[in-house]
Amino acid sequence: MKINNFWPKLQTVLMVVSIVVAGMTWYFHREKSTSLDIEQVTATLLTQDFAIEGLTVKYQYHDSIEVKKLWKTVFVIKNVGDETLYGKGFSEINLRNGVIPLSVSNCDNMLSMSVADNLIAFQNENQELVVTQWKPNEYVEVEVLTEGDSVPRLIIDERGIKNAKISYSQYSPSDKAYTRLIDYFPNMLREILKSVSMFVIMCNVGAIIGYIFAQAKGKSKSDKFAIVVVLIVVVFFLLFPLLWMF
Repeated sequence: MKINNFWPKLQTVLMVVSIVVAGMTWYFHREKSTSLDIEQVTATLLTQDFAIEGLTVKYQYHDSIEVKKLWKTVFVIKNVGDETLYGKGFSEINLRNGVIPLSVSNCDNMLSMSVADNLIAFQNENQELVVTQWKPNEYVEVEVLTEGDSVPRLIIDERGIKNAKISYSQYSPSDKAYTRLIDYFPNMLREILKSVSMFVIMCNVGAIIGYIFAQAKGKSKSDKFAIVVVLIVVVFFLLFPLLWMF
């Protein structure tokens, strides 16, 4: 092997290795988001007048207090972030006191609150979700009975969860859930496939960059500009599949 051919190839290999190492380092050490979404699924005014002859609806709280406007509202709280929420019993606990307090606003009286799922325990007297481990994409369903003129809001204080973001949404039948093919795989297999795909893509990108830079030597400015444009387009199309993976 001629020495003048060895150095360009060595430079290309070093560039590829550097890009791959940088990409893998970013992936495994990137900051994961901690986020919960509170979605209002249904809101039903139980004391509404149905305008049916002979039908009368009347609600009493504790058999003595008449409830004029009784709302039954169902919320879904979903872990939409990348980070698992850990409660008591884990060294990496990221919930204050291991619980998530729930509060209700936009109502006159909150009559009851219940959690339909067994994933997370619920303390009714304190209105708290008792979390042991809440993984991404897992959710709980909360049913609230309130009295008031309008639909209530279920609220979680962001400061009770480490570096968390709380979002609020409303269910719409027109919303179409989109599930990526990779979401059907187990979590461990997903991470392996992502890592392998990133490694292969970064190797290809590094090899192409090295090849194009080698071809650009001795070219005119216009030719170099055209080569850079081609490089950007090629790298874009190589990285484009990552949008469906992450």
